[in-house]
Amino acid sequence: MWLLTSPTGELIYLKPDMLVSIGRKKGDIILSHDTSISKFHASIIVNSQTKFVVGQPTSTCILKDEGSKYGTFILRNQKFKKVITDINLKDQDLIRIGLQEEIFIVSYIPIITSTSGLPDSAKGQLHKIMDDIDGIITDCWEKFCTHLTVLKPKLTEKVAVSLAAGIPIVSIDYWKAVKSATQKGEPLPKTDNYISEISEQYISKGIVSLYPNDKRKTLFTNLIFIFFDLKQYEIYETMIRLAGGKSIVLNLKNKPTLKLQHNFIYVQFSSSDETQLTEDVMQEYDHICKTLKSLKHRIIPESEISLAILYCSIERYCNIKYNFANILTRQEKLNYNLPETLVIDTQDQELLTKENSVGEKRSCYRKDKNCIEESLKIGDRVSTPSNVASQKMSDNEKKLITYIEPTTSKNPSLEIIESEESDSSDSSIIEVKVVKIVKNKPTNMQGTSKTKETQETKVKENLATINSSNIKCSQNNDIKQNSNTSNISIRKRPPGKTFQKAHVKIPIKRIRL
Repeated sequence: MWLLTSPTGELIYLKPDMLVSIGRKKGDIILSHDTSISKFHASIIVNSQTKFVVGQPTSTCILKDEGSKYGTFILRNQKFKKVITDINLKDQDLIRIGLQEEIFIVSYIPIITSTSGLPDSAKGQLHKIMDDIDGIITDCWEKFCTHLTVLKPKLTEKVAVSLAAGIPIVSIDYWKAVKSATQKGEPLPKTDNYISEISEQYISKGIVSLYPNDKRKTLFTNLIFIFFDLKQYEIYETMIRLAGGKSIVLNLKNKPTLKLQHNFIYVQFSSSDETQLTEDVMQEYDHICKTLKSLKHRIIPESEISLAILYCSIERYCNIKYNFANILTRQEKLNYNLPETLVIDTQDQELLTKENSVGEKRSCYRKDKNCIEESLKIGDRVSTPSNVASQKMSDNEKKLITYIEPTTSKNPSLEIIESEESDSSDSSIIEVKVVKIVKNKPTNMQGTSKTKETQETKVKENLATINSSNIKCSQNNDIKQNSNTSNISIRKRPPGKTFQKAHVKIPIKRIRL
């Protein structure tokens, strides 16, 4: 890409195969304030080339005087010489138009990019942009490449070579911004704003950077990479050389001179190329592997060459003394014997959902190991709902016996009108609130035995119903507690009625026993 910088600092980009004219009244560049400039004074054209030489511009910029009166001059050897015939311009040449100080600076910016992982549609867009900005696209990486264009950068051979060479890795959006800048006469955008992150699954984003780093050019200084396979050598030789290292292929003739040096890095060959190795090379490979293992060194996989360049470090990768197994070893043992345990205080409280109680905090207290063991022993004793119900019923019977006193009548009966749950933590205990004493009608002596039997059977049936109702209450409370454990919020249980009415007739003699 060629461009001119005017005395006022204006940038004029020269497109390939387009003539740019300079004059006082006519032309693309008009200099009307200088009378020594002719109406059509000079012209500049950029011709693209199909073949180019390393170190030379990819196109030619030709200056021609169009028969001006006072002439066109170019600075050579610190003197302005008049242009008579067509002359090829060079980078940083100075051109003077007319007799006054209308001096333009000629600049050349090489644009040679290689591609990696671009689809056909993106390649078509890139070719059109390069035709407009005087750029060139190469299929493979060359030492004169200035950029690498990628869609989603992965750690391929071209990416590793570009990192070692220190050239920017950009997306196609960068070239769109370059084309827009040339049309508006603005400075070219910086490549730092168009460098993407590496898109490899096993490489964390943000840890590594694809920005050019001059340290990569001296990363492999004084290191010699020894390959057993020729194909591997051809793939990695360029990036090793650009990173300051040296690479050779193992040859049995130079084996005595290559015997285990501190700066030698032996590269492991892939299993697919194992059949291509000769028997002598295989024996030498096995011998080197055993020798390295005895010295607690290792042979380097070929993938570590690219990783070392990417991370710009040989502390782990391409280090024969580094052992990756040390990463997996546990340095400190964890102490699982905790001194105390956090236990939720659930006495006289019920687990409810967060919708019913928002903002209430969980009440907790700490218990020692001895307290936890005692609670576990108590839980083993009372494990089934039937045992719990039987214990609760015994308490109920005691309450009934202590609450009721004998009357003067011979065979009175009791009638429980209404009962409520107690406020204690045991949800199955029933407290009798109202008891009505009903006198039995006098009967004959013959029917007394039958009435006693009938009364005993009724008492047994009533006690069985109370037992079953208590068991159901305890089961319902357990189900309610288990269903609310997902959303833990605690609230005191309000007292509520469990039975509306229950008519139970119990003889006094039975109660006294």
